[in-house]
Amino acid sequence: MQRVPPCPEVPAPEPSAAQVAQLQQQLEQLKHALETNRVIWVAVGILMERYHLDRPAAFRFLARLSQERNVKVCRVAEALVGGSEGNGFSG
Repeated sequence: MQRVPPCPEVPAPEPSAAQVAQLQQQLEQLKHALETNRVIWVAVGILMERYHLDRPAAFRFLARLSQERNVKVCRVAEALVGGSEGNGFSG
């Protein structure tokens, strides 16, 4: 059986400035999404504890608050996690 010699390493092409900018933008979007996701799930946990709900019910509760107030879910979650009083979000 004949051995195949390994392929010589080919250097990767340098990314263009536009590609770097696009990757930086994607990275910032992903960071924001992760932080938003974290805040939403902390809020869900608060609702689960406060109202003795399971996870799906707590998320539906949060989503319903969002729809009723015409505010993004992440903003409702931030208010709940922040413990903002007098804003209609706390229970």
